[in-house]
Amino acid sequence: MSQRFCKSREETKGQLIPFSVCPSDRIVLYPDNLYEEGGQLFRCICCHTIDHVRKYTIAEHIVNPASLEPSIIYGEERIHIDFVQYLTRADIPLEKPPAFQEFLCKYTKQGGTIPTPSQLWNTYLKELVPEHENTLINSFFSNNL
Repeated sequence: MSQRFCKSREETKGQLIPFSVCPSDRIVLYPDNLYEEGGQLFRCICCHTIDHVRKYTIAEHIVNPASLEPSIIYGEERIHIDFVQYLTRADIPLEKPPAFQEFLCKYTKQGGTIPTPSQLWNTYLKELVPEHENTLINSFFSNNL
């Protein structure tokens, strides 16, 4: 099994050693916009893979208006919110979605990457909590105990 080794600049200490850039090296530059999954670099908003070797490619993708089109952003976000909502209704832990990855790769464009469980918790579940609380309050007060 071949492994890819990424040496930091500190490890090379000025020696002329081939340097390989990892996706994690680029996340440091744009922590709010990028995440790594399976050795690939993704943008949080549009979930498209980005070539992580050239810094210019990442910068161009981030400022590209086509990747910030509101309908695409809203559609992707709505899909993720609905996905989390259905998982919570079915009592499926948010750590399980990577099991759906093969299905999504087969039937969706660009592999249909699923956000990481921490991103599902921090970003999308927060939006569903007030709605769920209101539902519980309404169901509690509608039933006369």
